[in-house]
Amino acid sequence: WATLLAPLPVALLMAFFFRPLFALFAAMGPVMALGRWWESRRRYRRAVAARARALADVRTDVRRQLGVQAEIEAQRRWLENPHIAALWQRATGQSVRLWERRPGADGFLRAVVGVGADRCPSVLAESKAADELRDLVDAPLQLRTVPHTIDLAAHAGIGICGLRRQALAVARSLVAQLATLQGPADLHLGVLCSPSAASDWDWLKWLPHLDQALVGWEARDVLDGVSQIEVGEGSDVVTRLIVVDAPQSDVARLIRAATRAGSEIRVLAVGADLTELPAVCSTTVVIHGATAAASAFASVAIAGRNDTGPSITPTGISDATAQSWARQLAGLHDPEERTTRGQKSGAVSLLQLVGRTALNELGARWADRDAAKSPVVTLGVGVDGPFQLDLASDGPHALVAGTTGSGKSELLRSLVIGLAVDCPPQQLNFVLVDFKGGGAFDGVRDLPHVVGVITDLDEALVERALVSLRAELERREQLFRDVGVSSYQEAVASAAEPIARLVIVVDEFATLATDYSELMTAIIDLAARGRSLGMYLVLATQRPSGVVDQKIRANTNVRIALRVQDAFDSQDVVGVPDAARIDRQAPGRAIVRIGGDRAVEVQMAFTGAPDRNDEPCVVRPHRLFNGVGPTPVTPRPEAAETRTELQVIVDTIIAVSESNEASTRALWAPPLPTTLDWIDLGTRELSASAPAPGFALGLADLPAGQKQLPWRWEPSTGPLGIYAASGVCAGKALVSLGAAMASATGPDSLHMYVVDGDAGITGALMNLAHTGAYIRKGETDRVERVIRLFEETLDMRRSVYAPADPQLVLIIDNVAAVFAMFDDMQVSALTDRLAAIGRDGATLGVHLVV
Repeated sequence: WATLLAPLPVALLMAFFFRPLFALFAAMGPVMALGRWWESRRRYRRAVAARARALADVRTDVRRQLGVQAEIEAQRRWLENPHIAALWQRATGQSVRLWERRPGADGFLRAVVGVGADRCPSVLAESKAADELRDLVDAPLQLRTVPHTIDLAAHAGIGICGLRRQALAVARSLVAQLATLQGPADLHLGVLCSPSAASDWDWLKWLPHLDQALVGWEARDVLDGVSQIEVGEGSDVVTRLIVVDAPQSDVARLIRAATRAGSEIRVLAVGADLTELPAVCSTTVVIHGATAAASAFASVAIAGRNDTGPSITPTGISDATAQSWARQLAGLHDPEERTTRGQKSGAVSLLQLVGRTALNELGARWADRDAAKSPVVTLGVGVDGPFQLDLASDGPHALVAGTTGSGKSELLRSLVIGLAVDCPPQQLNFVLVDFKGGGAFDGVRDLPHVVGVITDLDEALVERALVSLRAELERREQLFRDVGVSSYQEAVASAAEPIARLVIVVDEFATLATDYSELMTAIIDLAARGRSLGMYLVLATQRPSGVVDQKIRANTNVRIALRVQDAFDSQDVVGVPDAARIDRQAPGRAIVRIGGDRAVEVQMAFTGAPDRNDEPCVVRPHRLFNGVGPTPVTPRPEAAETRTELQVIVDTIIAVSESNEASTRALWAPPLPTTLDWIDLGTRELSASAPAPGFALGLADLPAGQKQLPWRWEPSTGPLGIYAASGVCAGKALVSLGAAMASATGPDSLHMYVVDGDAGITGALMNLAHTGAYIRKGETDRVERVIRLFEETLDMRRSVYAPADPQLVLIIDNVAAVFAMFDDMQVSALTDRLAAIGRDGATLGVHLVV
């Protein structure tokens, strides 16, 4: 405005002093400035409009690009996570993409649980877009219909809860997807469900992924299958998915057992609500908004147990579709699978090696057997026929190595069974040591030959067994010295009592050497000193490196290597690397070297084969729960249970042993009972050949003497003090002692005086004819009189005492409470008086028990 107005005063002055025409010229400047301003304003408005049109075009293009990106992202998700209809086509058409996902690959154990909207970051979010476009670029992509997945590789458990019909449909869909994307070489299926739910999962029986050992109605049924993983599968990367449709199932035990066996277990649980799902389910699929009459699901929420997640439309299949789906896969075989579950490749039947005829004539064979003859066992089949091991001449000690799944536990069972068939219990005994929980010797620990079982589940027993084993070694040495012999054969012929050979079988002695080094040292010492005493040692381990020292090598003449992890382990055990090259599909295959002989290959016997002797041919429908219990569909008579060959042999041995009334000498007594009835203690007294003097008060554990004997108090040895955390316990002990003395001695020869300072438990002795006085708490005068009586009796007997004089026993229950009835000076005097009675009275028939 200054530019327009400034020339006007000058123009007026020029027009006044000169000519009016000058005013016209002066006015031209403001007019031109006004024109320029109007023109610039018009150009600015046109530029703003043009820029707005360009920005609109750019935003339209960005929206198009984002839409394309969202479409590409949705297609990518569908390609990575195929729709269930696409997987159905793969299964029915046996596509080359069947079982394409392997461990370690992206998407392994991932399945689509439903379809719904989702959002994801834009790839343009990192671009240097104009400020006007940031609202578009930074906003997440809106994906309207994409798959939502769950990843079992990342979670130990997935739970599905809601209306049962919908929950089952979703669970069936997930299992069918996993069975189509993962092959039996990488995924095994199991079922843990209640009998009422068995028909809902019967379709799984057709899937080649199903492991029948992992099928059961209770957790312990499936747990048995988990415990057999190491025998049947070997060291592998197979994931085992257990479908759980049983409330309150102990799934945590399955997870722990699988972890110990080196396997991966995942859980897919179905329940009505979150409370029925196992705690291991870290991710849950909650079906909500559905009703029993609904033909489709309302929605599903996927979240952690305590979180909320997106709502989607779930993917489910019917039972008929699942049946058809599983049948399409039933006849297929995964070429990558290591072995067929439930079968033993090249397995040798133990009963074939033992011989059914020899088993039927076991009693006669035992009766004719010479005790001095070496025990011989047929362990398996080699290139030259049956492989036999003479424990005395080939051993006497053996070392067995084999990794998980190589058949090590089977070999140990075959060894025990074979030796038990060859020798009666009077000639051969076993001590079984298992530091993997005790499962290695299931089925053979009931043999009459077994005189002791040690596991890592009872640390107290380990200590007692250690003392008893040393005592057994010393007992045999003393026995050999007594008859003047130095070899077992001479001792058998000369000893007055039978001497059974003792075979100590240790499974996983690496744990023993690490956690119980003292016991391991004792066992190695036994191996060195027990060679000529009829004591033999069999040591087994998964990994010999670092635990097999020179002492073990020097004392183990028999070396057996099943499949081991590397050539070094094989070389360390049998001197050749061959055991590291044994096929994983051949459990029980072993390389054996005896002393300096050439190493040979042997297929060890298998004890778990079913007994097929005279079994009629019965055709039964194939059901998921065959063998688990009564068929849950239609009741029918139960068929006779098929026993394994191991059970047949063990039952025969037990029956023959019982008919012969064979007995064995236990190496250690069972742990002391928590309670001991006085009548039972008296029975033990009567069974003793020569009872010791005194009165039985309890049972003493003497592992060094390999026995338990009544513990007795001999009054002539001095006063007896009983200490207990509870006055009740001390009172009961005093009553037991009084009853023992009264039952063994007449009232003319025993006079008891009872001072009860506690709860009156010793009042049970009050009515005995032997009880001269029963003094209750608070009767201080009577306490004084009875002590004076004992002092006067002592004074008299110091002058004249005959053994026929009656024995006087002063019993004080809770001496502290009795002292509390007196003042400090009286307590001091009372203490000295009682001490004098206890010190001087033992030899004069005056006794004190407190």
